[in-house]
Amino acid sequence: MNQLTSNVQASTHNHIAAGRVDFFPRFPDHIDQVVLSTSSSTYTVPTGGKFAIFSCNSDFAARADNDAVFPVAGVTNGSGSLLNPAQFDISGLTSIGFISNTDAVLTIAVFG
Repeated sequence: MNQLTSNVQASTHNHIAAGRVDFFPRFPDHIDQVVLSTSSSTYTVPTGGKFAIFSCNSDFAARADNDAVFPVAGVTNGSGSLLNPAQFDISGLTSIGFISNTDAVLTIAVFG
């Protein structure tokens, strides 16, 4: 069994209906809501957090263990921010930088 399969099985419940398998994530262990603006804000990853699902009412960018930015020129050295990430393995991270191009509310669902 590969790591991805193991992670999916550990964080979801299988539901068999009409001959297919659907995956329903369990309710998060920790939910935070962060008010974003055009300045990067730092989110501290909760102790024991392993996976996170992100939801926002506007475009946002994220960067692990550093400030997030919306670039004004190309970034080709690997230090860019990720636009609108949906979910990530956050184990081993201490913080995540977030930024939006407008005032926004970001919901972070953390699973341990």
